[in-house]
Amino acid sequence: MVNVPAAAIDDAQGSAVSGEDQDGLQINALDVEGQDLLASVLDRINDGVLALDTQSRVVYLNPRATQILHRSLAELRGKNVWAEFPDAVDHPVYAQAQQAMAEQRPINATFFYPPFQRWFENRIYPSHDGLTFYFTDVTEHQQAAQERQQTEQLRVELNLLETTLESILAGYWDIDFAQGINYMSPGLKRMFGYDDADLPTEVDTWQRLIFAEDLPPTLACMDRHIASHGVEPYYNEVRYHHRDGSTVWVLCAGRVIEWDDAGNPLHMVGCHVDITRLKEAEAKLQRSEAHLREAQRIGNLGSWTFELATERILWSDQLYRIFGLSLDTVLVNFEDLQQRFHPEDRERHRQVVDQLLSTHEPYDEEFRIVRPDGTEVMINVRGETLCNDQGVVTHLTGTAQDVTQRKRAERQMEEISLRLSVALDSGRIGTWTIDLQTEAVTWDDRLLHIYGLDHGPTSLGEWLQTFHREDLPLLEADLVRVLSGAQPTSQTLRFFRQDGELRWVRATALMETDASGQPWRMIGTMIDITEAKLAEEQIRQTSAQLEASNRELEAFAYSVSHDLRAPLRAIDGFSQALLEDYGDRVDADGQDYFRRIRHNIQRMGQLIDDLLRLSRVSRAAMHYQWVDLSALVQEQVAELQRDEPERCVDLHLTPDLTAWADRTLMQVVITNLVQNAWKFTSHHPQAHITFGQTQQDGETVYFLQDDGAGFDMAYANQLFGVFQRLHNTDEFPGTGIGLATVQRIIHRHGGRVWAEATVEQGATLSFTLPLRSALAEAQP
Repeated sequence: MVNVPAAAIDDAQGSAVSGEDQDGLQINALDVEGQDLLASVLDRINDGVLALDTQSRVVYLNPRATQILHRSLAELRGKNVWAEFPDAVDHPVYAQAQQAMAEQRPINATFFYPPFQRWFENRIYPSHDGLTFYFTDVTEHQQAAQERQQTEQLRVELNLLETTLESILAGYWDIDFAQGINYMSPGLKRMFGYDDADLPTEVDTWQRLIFAEDLPPTLACMDRHIASHGVEPYYNEVRYHHRDGSTVWVLCAGRVIEWDDAGNPLHMVGCHVDITRLKEAEAKLQRSEAHLREAQRIGNLGSWTFELATERILWSDQLYRIFGLSLDTVLVNFEDLQQRFHPEDRERHRQVVDQLLSTHEPYDEEFRIVRPDGTEVMINVRGETLCNDQGVVTHLTGTAQDVTQRKRAERQMEEISLRLSVALDSGRIGTWTIDLQTEAVTWDDRLLHIYGLDHGPTSLGEWLQTFHREDLPLLEADLVRVLSGAQPTSQTLRFFRQDGELRWVRATALMETDASGQPWRMIGTMIDITEAKLAEEQIRQTSAQLEASNRELEAFAYSVSHDLRAPLRAIDGFSQALLEDYGDRVDADGQDYFRRIRHNIQRMGQLIDDLLRLSRVSRAAMHYQWVDLSALVQEQVAELQRDEPERCVDLHLTPDLTAWADRTLMQVVITNLVQNAWKFTSHHPQAHITFGQTQQDGETVYFLQDDGAGFDMAYANQLFGVFQRLHNTDEFPGTGIGLATVQRIIHRHGGRVWAEATVEQGATLSFTLPLRSALAEAQP
């Protein structure tokens, strides 16, 4: 038998009659059969019924309530319900139960009960003997209502979003992967130049509009978003083709908002924002920054900013390069910056900055800095202040330019100007200018000194009167040519000093034009060449005398060649005749005397030949060409070897040694040197001769070396003199003119010749042939 409070019976009957009003029904007693029927009804309904007495103890729990509360009637009967379910004490249901009991009126409420994670529709009925709870699980109904509400709210929000996006040049899209539909808002289609009906709703419609090269990275980004289940964002800056052929830059962002049980995307939403103007502005800014960087690089100019509050220093890239620092170098503060300046300039730099802060007056100063590699650089620094709205200085800003080259050029110009001034003074060169508008003439002090005047002429006409009248036509013609734009002229002119002395000058002139190309000034120089002209006349006279002497020398050479040879030939002939005709009447000593006479006659003839050859060497015209010296040595040694095949001489020859010289004269040099080496090694059974080339102090030196008799270096200064010999003629024959001839030929080529030797250890003859001198002399 179940003892159910009357309120529970009222509620149960109310449910049985489908909502008929039972609020006034009172049941005071039921027979046993009636109570059994009521209990049967309560056991079959789908709503939970919980009955409490006045002490909140459980007196009844129907089966549905048991399922919901997960507690049986046997477990709860007679127990305080609030003690068994303590979480409910802090829940609104507890306050509603207390209110229903106190006011003795039913209370209906729908609430979410967190411990069960369920929604309940609860009706509380009080009576004089307790409370009856009638509660229905409405979770599914409540969720459906919430979903409908969320769907409606989402629709409203999407409409709002679409309207908002279109107002900011953006479009909305919605992809349903399951149905293969891609919704694109009208604003999104207009972004690409299409009407709402122009584009289909297929999932891949957007792929036909995007730039082909931007599609792969975009799809890859989407794949990463899906693979990470939304952790990796879907965000891209891509290009789309506009209907008119132009390019639309789009900021595309989206997110998968619904997944199936297998983790596959079902629904993805996102938006496209038109950032074309932003990208164009960004590209323009990048071009401007690139131009600025390039301009700074070309001008070697960097910019800087110093934040006073934090001492933060910002530099442009070029400024790092000027200071020789890598772009990732961090300047900590002002003191760190100070260390980059030259020690002698640091204090002045600090004072300049302090003055800027106190006066706010911009500065323009030059300082030296020291790069990490130790290089000193001169920079021109300009700085000024930046203030906030209250007029408080917040930043210092400015530029720094590398002026090292400019300062070096200025110093060079000063040195050049100084050297030019010295050259003008030492060369007695005066300068002048003529203003073509006013014909005013300006002279410098050197020109005044040349003329012997305290002040120059006031006009061109006055100046022209000082020149020799025979030179005036030439001078005026030159001035006309200069005014017509011809090249600068140079003429030798005569003028009369104030004291009447006639002097010579070398005058030059050129014209300068203004910005429009019109002549505005003529400038020039005048060099006093009076002494040079007098010296030139003296040289002319000397040359005439020298030419006469040469003619006399030629006559003397002819006389030596013919007049001296005739008696020598007669003596030699008669000596030979005496030996042939009267040899049998002359004893051995007499015959030896005759042989000696003939030998000296032949030696005298050789001396005459060598003297004539030496004379011709000094007078002969020179014809320069590339001469193979190695070949000349080889030819001379081969000729000597043919004449003396019994000689054993080892030749060490560096091949292809060439020189720019006169071939005929160099053949004379090589012949004399090789014959010398051949002669002075004749007493050695095995001889060595070497011809080669070396470098000494950047100069090419040719040498011929032998291992023969050598000589004492104490007498080396006599070696190249005419008739000077260091060995007896009986030991080594010769006239003593060969090396004198070699020296004269080498000197004519502008070179040097010298010898080094050791007695009985050989000698080395060395000579140079400067190419520079040869080329200069070879010019026509």
